[in-house]
Amino acid sequence: MFHVSCINLVSYLRISFHFVAFVHLVVTAVVTLSIDTTVDADPRIRNYFYIRWMLLTCWFNLIMLCYLPIVIYCEWNSCGLGSGGRKCIPLLKKIADVTMTSVVAPTTFMADIVFWTTMITNPEMMAPPKLFDYLPYWCQHSLHTVSAVVVIGDLILTPRRRPRNLAPRFTIMTAFYLFYLIVLYINYLNGQIVYNAIDSLPGSKLRTISLAVYTGYVVFFYLQWMLIDLVWR
Repeated sequence: MFHVSCINLVSYLRISFHFVAFVHLVVTAVVTLSIDTTVDADPRIRNYFYIRWMLLTCWFNLIMLCYLPIVIYCEWNSCGLGSGGRKCIPLLKKIADVTMTSVVAPTTFMADIVFWTTMITNPEMMAPPKLFDYLPYWCQHSLHTVSAVVVIGDLILTPRRRPRNLAPRFTIMTAFYLFYLIVLYINYLNGQIVYNAIDSLPGSKLRTISLAVYTGYVVFFYLQWMLIDLVWR
């Protein structure tokens, strides 16, 4: 009976953690996406009303908006609180697990570090400085600090097992990163500069930065599995 109670308590803790994270992300999304930069006199600022959908921060936070309800639903049914639809739970868990460990976790860690490093050293490499006046400062932390805390909490709280072969997930991670680079390049060809660095730095430096970011992806990909092994071995 005590063992069962502990299991239910941990399940409730997971549900509560993911629910709070989801509500926080919804509030952040409503606030940030309702900001209208088209009223600015600077055409570069006005353009960000559309460019924001190409930002990596937007991508991984939108993925999290889909991921969190799925894990809440799965946990809710797994601990006997839900009714019906349980046949799809294993598939949903698999999709959520692959999404988190292949895309969300390495992308969130790498993007958050790159963001704050650039903000401290040279924010103009990301966007015109005036753009940051439109976004409340707490939103920056919600998008680039709380995001990493939520991912770490998820890796610790959600049961996972290292697959026998990490190659498929590594391939998904690499494909996601390459796809994003292609999107940036296509936008550049169309005159849409997603990040100022793309237009201000020479091609050789951009290639070096891209390789460095990918190296960070690889490091965080394996670090997350070290954490998972440590907690869930």
